[in-house]
Amino acid sequence: MINARVGFSTVYRGVFGMAHKTIEVPINRLYLDQDNARHDPLDNEPEIIDQLLRKEKAGAIAKSIAEAGALNPLERVGVVAHPTIRGGYTVIEGNRRVSALKMLHDPDKAPTEAIKKQVLGYKAKGRTVPSQIEVVLFDSEEEAAPWISMRHSGEDGGVGLRPWTVSGKNRHAAKVGGQNVNQLAVNLVNHAAKAGLLSEEEKAQIPLTTITRYLGNPILRHTIGLASSKELQIDVPQNEFYGVLRIFLRDSLPRSVTGVEPRVHSRSNAADWKNYAKELGAAGHSPKTRLTKTVPLKAPKPGSLKVAPKLANPDKRSSVVGSTFRYSFASDAILSRLCRELRSIDAHAYSFAAAYLFRAFIERLSKCYAKRHRLGMDGELRQIIGRCIEHLEKNNALQASMGSKAFKSALQPLRGMVSDRYGRTSPDTLGSWVHGSSIPSRAEINRRWDTLEPGLKLLADGLA
Repeated sequence: MINARVGFSTVYRGVFGMAHKTIEVPINRLYLDQDNARHDPLDNEPEIIDQLLRKEKAGAIAKSIAEAGALNPLERVGVVAHPTIRGGYTVIEGNRRVSALKMLHDPDKAPTEAIKKQVLGYKAKGRTVPSQIEVVLFDSEEEAAPWISMRHSGEDGGVGLRPWTVSGKNRHAAKVGGQNVNQLAVNLVNHAAKAGLLSEEEKAQIPLTTITRYLGNPILRHTIGLASSKELQIDVPQNEFYGVLRIFLRDSLPRSVTGVEPRVHSRSNAADWKNYAKELGAAGHSPKTRLTKTVPLKAPKPGSLKVAPKLANPDKRSSVVGSTFRYSFASDAILSRLCRELRSIDAHAYSFAAAYLFRAFIERLSKCYAKRHRLGMDGELRQIIGRCIEHLEKNNALQASMGSKAFKSALQPLRGMVSDRYGRTSPDTLGSWVHGSSIPSRAEINRRWDTLEPGLKLLADGLA
């Protein structure tokens, strides 16, 4: 096989006499194959992701990628140039992996709210997922076909991948020491959820690696009453243990869930763990009673504690606009009309029309705010929104009335629109629906509304 370096890629000419090269491509420039061998022809990305999740276990890949923070470097994705989108690439090998990556980057792409929560849990517990990956670019699908067939035709007399035997798997596990370092944290969080100390939504957001780090500190374990570094053994009454455990786990939840920065966080060190243990004691949260011997943590009785209520499901909401967004915009007839139509349209039946209205409403609201406060109308929409953010940040009275943390949390969605041009809520991404680059679903539109609503309320209040 002969290869040669070309720029930042490598060009190969292999045994089949076909040229291909490796390149790096942003995730948002990769398009799933509508005519993939794993499913019947489908014409939009949400349906493809749904199929790969339900029938091809792509969800397990998402969890694996989040845990590793990368794709398996021994397996590359294969692509060809997209036939109509300049700079885009169609995935001809690795659609399960790419669909998993797309959900990790934008959980709103998950086909159901339940799967979205799982993906958010994977992200919270895992590492940063790459925004671009190395792929193998072929000149055509025909040139890639022999390689793809070799990969998916099974053992094929030894030519293809030959799986390990059970003995081989056991030998490998023994060689690398196959033990889950987060097992104590996993068991503790699962127990807390069964006991009603956490809702299922909160459980999915608990950062297990962070919990493991804190539990590795003997002072912290003693403070909360956990008597073992490996098993669920306690040396305090179980009801007292539950009290401090609830606080400890909730202190680890991300700001997206609680609205405040977590006190139990991944940037901590041994001194932080000790200080947090002292704070629990000083606040009176640590158990007051010590048992004469350690006892196993008993399984909670069903129904003994109330579980936190489930969050509203945007997938099933008929209106794009949430029920708490109550503005009439009487001062601007166009903005008022856009809001009314967006509130009344059936995004399931008319998803493109709903996406157009959504994008138009955001643009009109931002420009009305900029005009009202004389911020200028020059530049792209994201630049106008940026000026609106700067103006809001100078409103000390608003910050004082809301509280600094609540204000920053509400402003964060607007920052996201400006800071990441290719983020899921940026004007450019929302505009991709308008220009027909992808087919929106009601769930995607509703979820983006829910994400942006706190920031849109700030702009709407600024028009009063």
